[in-house]
Amino acid sequence: MQPDDARRAALQARLDAGEWLPADDIATLLATTTPAVNSWIRERRIAKNEAGGYDPAGVRAIPTADSVEQRLNAGEWLGLLDLAILFGVDKATVARWVRLGHMHYRLARGFGRYERRLCSPTDVRTNLDELRRERRDGPAADG
Repeated sequence: MQPDDARRAALQARLDAGEWLPADDIATLLATTTPAVNSWIRERRIAKNEAGGYDPAGVRAIPTADSVEQRLNAGEWLGLLDLAILFGVDKATVARWVRLGHMHYRLARGFGRYERRLCSPTDVRTNLDELRRERRDGPAADG
């Protein structure tokens, strides 16, 4: 078992026991960034207690990178929050990538007057493979 796997297993046990976890532990458990977790907290997807811990039920409701990737492999168009989880970045970063044209999207009905951007699975897969390659091999040399 890798050290990260052991840490995640310990965090999962604490979560299963009903313990309220801090944001950095939630990020480790979900294999994402603390800023991504903080955006979920701001969006009230995860409740906070007076001691600064976060509700285990809210954490369990956040999809994991593995579950999002399964949906991607099934050809599902994914929303910005799903992509933030999958790429391990903040939702605002994904929104910037979409605005810059790195991924094609379509609009779907959202809440109230808002529309959700759903990104093309083909573009998501291409960008995910490229990101994984860069994380493994380092950035490609220009020139």
